[in-house]
Amino acid sequence: MELQSDFYLREPPRLVPLTLRLQALFGAVGQFGWFFLGCGLAFCWVFLPAGDFSAWTIRGPLATASGRVTDARETGYSEGGSNGSGGTPIWAFDFEFSGPGGRTCSGTSYGRGKCYQTGSAVTVEYPARQPERACIQGLRRAPLSWTVALVLLFPLVGAGIVGGQLLHGRDVVRLLRDGRLAAARFSGASPTMTRINHQYVHRVTLQFRTDDGEEITATTRTTQPEVLRDALHERILYDPERPTRIHPLDTLPLKAQPGPDGHWAAGSAASYGLLVLPAATVMGHLAYAAVRWGG
Repeated sequence: MELQSDFYLREPPRLVPLTLRLQALFGAVGQFGWFFLGCGLAFCWVFLPAGDFSAWTIRGPLATASGRVTDARETGYSEGGSNGSGGTPIWAFDFEFSGPGGRTCSGTSYGRGKCYQTGSAVTVEYPARQPERACIQGLRRAPLSWTVALVLLFPLVGAGIVGGQLLHGRDVVRLLRDGRLAAARFSGASPTMTRINHQYVHRVTLQFRTDDGEEITATTRTTQPEVLRDALHERILYDPERPTRIHPLDTLPLKAQPGPDGHWAAGSAASYGLLVLPAATVMGHLAYAAVRWGG
């Protein structure tokens, strides 16, 4: 299989400009991942501190004492509900009780709805050596239940997308720098269950011959399989150490093109804008953490 003579790509290693590296590492999928990660971390800052995880952190027997409610107020949180209902409001109940040695202790518990009135008698339970962690029996020590921890799924999914894009981008950069050029023949395509922007991802099979004369059958994934069968042969880059690792030039998201010297030409300066969202996510959350915990 012969490649067109007007396409000159020098022997590896090739120079890969920073603009192309940024596009490979922080492209469209990566931008979505960083956005999801940033929003997910924001949800965590808001909701995790309001979760009651005392069932996981308090061990040992609990002491009990009689107490009374000194104040009852709405917290602004609610649980349950749907489009037609706002859910059940969460109330906070301040209370006092007689702790170890007859010392008057106080605390706040939370429950669904107005469970108690100011002045109501209540039973308080607390770790024997930690009366400051007291709670009215049947209520909780924070506005929301431990299930609020499910909010961690959002940043975890975002981090997974970011990590996957960084690994994929690293492989693309390696192929741009060290990959060998070959002409591949379209062999077949089949849709997968994955969709990106409402388009199914297809698994495309290509066949090509390496510089050593070895016949290779390899697969790649794309949402545009038609661009890999619109010509008799398609240019691909393959890893000489692992020839089944390929990337067709027509499906490179960064639209990389070689320059007159055979090295990769620099991409648009707009590529630097791809750093804005990752930088804002990292620096914004670090700054918030410093303000929140650094005093």
